[in-house]
This record gives sequence, C-alpha cells and structure tokens, in this order.
Amino acid sequence: MTGQAIIGSTDISNLIVDDTYKMDTEEVYESWEDGNRVEHRIYTSSKLRGSFDVVLSSKSGYTLPQFKTLINSATTKNVLLGAFYCTNTGAVKAVYAFCTLTNKSHILTADGSFIDILTVEITER
Repeated sequence: MTGQAIIGSTDISNLIVDDTYKMDTEEVYESWEDGNRVEHRIYTSSKLRGSFDVVLSSKSGYTLPQFKTLINSATTKNVLLGAFYCTNTGAVKAVYAFCTLTNKSHILTADGSFIDILTVEITER
C-alpha cells in the first residue's frame, strides 16, 4: 500500500511509488545514566521522519518543474507545510518539516518527454 502525502493543500499520493513509503513518528527524549548505570528517559515529543519516491512525468500530471513549483509554494523559509500518513501510528500528521529532494532516475521516453523518479525525504522541524 502506498502512503498518503499532502503538500500544502495538494494530495500527491497518486505519485508515490509502491513499497517506497516509509514515514514514521519517532519519540524524542532526553536520557541519562544514574550511578548504577541504569538508563532513564524523559519523553519530550514525537517527530515525523521518513521518505518516499515519486514518479514525475507529463502522463502523471506533474513534471519535475511543476513538482518543484508545488514544493516551493508550500515552503516558507526552507520549511515545508505538509501532512503525511504515519505507518506506525495509523494516523495522518500535519507538520512543518524540512524537505530534501534527491534525483533517483531521469529517463528520456520515445516521445521526447522525461520520466523522473525522486526520493522525497521529510524530517519534522
């Protein structure tokens, strides 16, 4: 099953490559060891972190320039507004996050257009 991803107010779930969606929340805590070498933790928050691949082409409705425009329109001061399905909680979480796009593949098709596969990495701020 692919995950759910919304950038700004645009649902991009149909662009996600099957079996690449890995978005989970992680507990953030402070820890220390006491004199008996027993670890103690104080939970401070949970943060969303993960990645997924998207396929971009004129056929999918988004080319690379259009996708980058979408990302830029939902980004302020290098922080993206989005909502993502968390696989370990079973819920969609709206977040302000840092987003990194990495090109995985750039293929020229017979009709002269391109198919791009990007890895989208999300880390909640």
